[in-house]
Amino acid sequence: MPGEDADSVIPEVEKVIDKLRKQDSGLQVTVESDFKDNPLSQDLNSPVITNILEGIKKAGMDSTPIGAAFATDAGAFSAIGLHCVVLGPGEDKNSHTADESIAVKELEEGVRVFRELMKFKY
Repeated sequence: MPGEDADSVIPEVEKVIDKLRKQDSGLQVTVESDFKDNPLSQDLNSPVITNILEGIKKAGMDSTPIGAAFATDAGAFSAIGLHCVVLGPGEDKNSHTADESIAVKELEEGVRVFRELMKFKY
């Protein structure tokens, strides 16, 4: 979650599990983390972000920022101070699968968005 430190999540989960163990001495739970990633946290009022959101809006798309339940490099870039937005055409549920595809309409929408974004002087 934006504003959280990825390294603090496991200790917080372990605290909750410890409380549950006190209520049920037979509870057997192991906490493991195979992967952790920094959350993408941005100042939505920064000029870069507002220009990107405006470009999306000018392309006729909904520019409301939303979260995503997948990992990208954007969290790492954001952690070192780079402004990041994750966007692109298509449904993320189809990404990186054997049946990865994109509808022509979504591709055309993506072209409109990126055309608008290229007009800004960043």
